[in-house]
Amino acid sequence: MLSAFDQHRVNITTADAADKLAAALARDGLATFDGVFGRGESLRLAGRLMLIVEHRDADPDGVTFITDRGDLARKAGHACFGTGPLTPHTSCSAVRHPPEVVVLVCARPGISGGESLIVDGRALHADLATNNPDLLGVLDQAHSAYFGTGPGHLGSVLEHPAPDRLTIRLRLDELARFTPGIDQRLPELRDAITRHTKVLPLQAGQGYAIANHRMLHGRRAYTGGRTMYRVLGDLLPEHAIPRGFTPLRHLPAHV
Repeated sequence: MLSAFDQHRVNITTADAADKLAAALARDGLATFDGVFGRGESLRLAGRLMLIVEHRDADPDGVTFITDRGDLARKAGHACFGTGPLTPHTSCSAVRHPPEVVVLVCARPGISGGESLIVDGRALHADLATNNPDLLGVLDQAHSAYFGTGPGHLGSVLEHPAPDRLTIRLRLDELARFTPGIDQRLPELRDAITRHTKVLPLQAGQGYAIANHRMLHGRRAYTGGRTMYRVLGDLLPEHAIPRGFTPLRHLPAHV
């Protein structure tokens, strides 16, 4: 049986690699790849697919070097710079328009743990629609979720960019606040997320790209010098895909 990494692997050595990555993002929300070593190669791959956007933690070239940085991890919203687990989340959930794509490349895996975690919002939505419609109903209520500090973002976990499309925006750390209708049911949401978590044990040179409006991503706790390159961006016009996902109930019966 193929691993989750192999199921979504894209050959990035071809001239049309960016087209293939975009097609995988449109179809599955996730593309994996290997053979990318170093900061420069990570940046070049990302630049073929998207317009790189600025981030608080990134260097001027747009790359965020993610590794254990000790005390910094204790600051709210900086847990990625520690060795603890990261609950699957949306990157930049506190801004009005989160970047469309997250590219993560493994420079060095940890000694143990540190596996990347991916959750498909489409599968999560289908699960809740079938098994917990009451919870699903409160996740798209206006002004039911606040992410960040200061101006932050007030909205909802599920949003409708078009009549037949949904996006997901979520974090479950100290920078997230919800209305009581969601807050009291967070254990149920966490259980559903766990049911749909895919594990990607990345090795050096391996990585993934995800559609940030559809997929949640996180990691397991780790030991050792795990280091990653992260680049955020919006798809170039020639690679543009619809935001979010089409809920399963809108798909033809044969799907």
